[in-house]
Amino acid sequence: LKDDAGNGFRTATPLELGHTIAASVEQPRDVDVFAVTLKAGRPFVAETLSARRGSPCDPHLTLFDARGRTLKSNDDHAGTRDARLEFTPPTDWVYYLSLLEAHDRGQESFRYLLHVEQK
Repeated sequence: LKDDAGNGFRTATPLELGHTIAASVEQPRDVDVFAVTLKAGRPFVAETLSARRGSPCDPHLTLFDARGRTLKSNDDHAGTRDARLEFTPPTDWVYYLSLLEAHDRGQESFRYLLHVEQK
């Protein structure tokens, strides 16, 4: 994935379930936005790996519906700075997942891996 992931719903980067992408928060206040198509009733999981890989990035994940309403968010999970978000969608739809650095920091070294899947 290019490091210029979408910065809003209209320019969201499509994200395939079952895949892991590598990117970075390149500048302060940068927000990466991904579009993911989910099926109703099937648990969705999005998880970051950055702190556990030595990156200074402290990722924060938020899931939105198509109207921009916040459905779920997570900053730190299981005693790490990495984020893990779990959500069971009520309808088949395109949802939007944003990733930002929790302290609004960023530069090329603020790398992260993002894995998404639906069971």
